[in-house]
Amino acid sequence: MPKTYILILGLVLLTFNAPYAYAIRRLLWRSVYVKLALGMLINVELITDEKIDEKSLLYANKVSSSSSSATTTFVVVDTTSLPGKKIVRFDILENERRWLILGWSKNVVDRPPYSYKANPTIACSSPNDFELPSDADDIHKYLFEWLDQRWKASSWVYTDSHWKKPEKTDGFYKNTRERIWSRRAYLITK
Repeated sequence: MPKTYILILGLVLLTFNAPYAYAIRRLLWRSVYVKLALGMLINVELITDEKIDEKSLLYANKVSSSSSSATTTFVVVDTTSLPGKKIVRFDILENERRWLILGWSKNVVDRPPYSYKANPTIACSSPNDFELPSDADDIHKYLFEWLDQRWKASSWVYTDSHWKKPEKTDGFYKNTRERIWSRRAYLITK
């Protein structure tokens, strides 16, 4: 019996890149039942009813904040600082998934939640590549200046494969994690 498994595994490994094996894998992947079985096996939801917003896909892996302020969200922290200046905070949520061999990875599957996001539906760049929004397309004139020198990260919150049941500690069934990067800036109205 073990010899049979070894022979089948060897056959699959040796023919994995063959054109016919690739075609068979593509045909099998179209099946809902194959996706359900694999999802149950690795504890990942591969089939979802939610539709991915085209705008979200457009901004994936790009700096969304530099193109328009509508794609960047921020929170007004203090309005009493100086006249014409408000202190605002930019938050970026970082998501990671634990893979069997790779460990923690930014590859979180090709649907939300993205590796980095500025709000629940729009992907953005990493904190290192984040650019402040500009007023190029807006009626009102404004300017942002960084108040903090660096981004500050919160501690990781560990969740299950479906991004539910958050806990502060890592565990055997905790296959995803998230943390918030925050940085304050001045919002100067002209």
